[in-house]
Amino acid sequence: MISSPTPLLSDLVLVGGGHAHVHALKMFGMAPLKSIIEENGIQITLISSTVLTPYSGMLPGIVAGHYTSEEIHLDLRKICSFSGIRFIHAAATGITYDSVSGSGGGWISCSDGRPDVRYDTLSIDIGSSPAIPAGLYNEIDEVETVTPVKPIATFSQRWIGICDRLQKSPVDTYSPQKPFTLLVVGAGAGGIELALGAQYAMQNILKEKSYSDPVGSIKIILATRGMILLPSHNESVRQIFARILMERNIDVEYGAEAVGVISEVDEHGIVKKILKVSDNSCHRAKVYFDECLWCTSAGASSWLSDKTPFETTHDGFIMVNDTYESVSHKGVFSAGDCCHMVDNPRPKGKF
Repeated sequence: MISSPTPLLSDLVLVGGGHAHVHALKMFGMAPLKSIIEENGIQITLISSTVLTPYSGMLPGIVAGHYTSEEIHLDLRKICSFSGIRFIHAAATGITYDSVSGSGGGWISCSDGRPDVRYDTLSIDIGSSPAIPAGLYNEIDEVETVTPVKPIATFSQRWIGICDRLQKSPVDTYSPQKPFTLLVVGAGAGGIELALGAQYAMQNILKEKSYSDPVGSIKIILATRGMILLPSHNESVRQIFARILMERNIDVEYGAEAVGVISEVDEHGIVKKILKVSDNSCHRAKVYFDECLWCTSAGASSWLSDKTPFETTHDGFIMVNDTYESVSHKGVFSAGDCCHMVDNPRPKGKF
């Protein structure tokens, strides 16, 4: 006698392809979890706006040219196929919660217009993006010269464009007297790694083009609102990186709280890009640049506070307890940079 399959009794939905979810997806397809899921009639669904999810820790390596784009990405569709999980390629745009019945659960709206997706238990792991100030871009700009580090797919394409700009420039277009200047906003661990990786890559490009002074023709500037590097690290680490940056001739502009970018036209009609700092900044010297990478502290996706009932911090991160469950709604969990652990706060990822 052939036994009938266990009926579906519960829907577990994962929103986002963050690191925690990727690990869970793999485990769902392995013993003993796979058997437990099947025996208990649990249907698992992943909703993700991207099919390929990057491992952000490898981003400085791709900037430096050590990895290819394919090497830093995981294929969510393949992982879901391995684990027998339903995959929905769309962005979640809103979530409801059934607090009337007392059973919890709710519905998820998606960007592709499909009927709302039901959940009994929910986990959100959508990461974060650099906190971009309003009015970042100036109306005089004809070409976008500021590149946020996330989303990584967009960043990668912009970085390729920056490298192409250097590769296509005539030999000795840039020099120690007029270097190609890359500004990195944010001097935390992520900003420092990006600055070092970018310098390595761009100097190699000029070497391949037989520049007379490929090292001196690239200038890297780090801008930070703080007065020290790596404030969350110990003094020994700060000293080591201060020495490394000095040895690599990377300038650090302290006390420069970046709020945007402005443009200035010189007497020759050339548009120059300048970092705009807040009125509270103690840094007043103008910082000119050709391209800018924006790697400041993490910002939350606005829809988490605007389109869900879950309690969030003042800056939009889902508030969770020590088991990563929402402090306001049972059966709703969140992990990674999109959440804030109330009792034991964790620093956000550097990218």
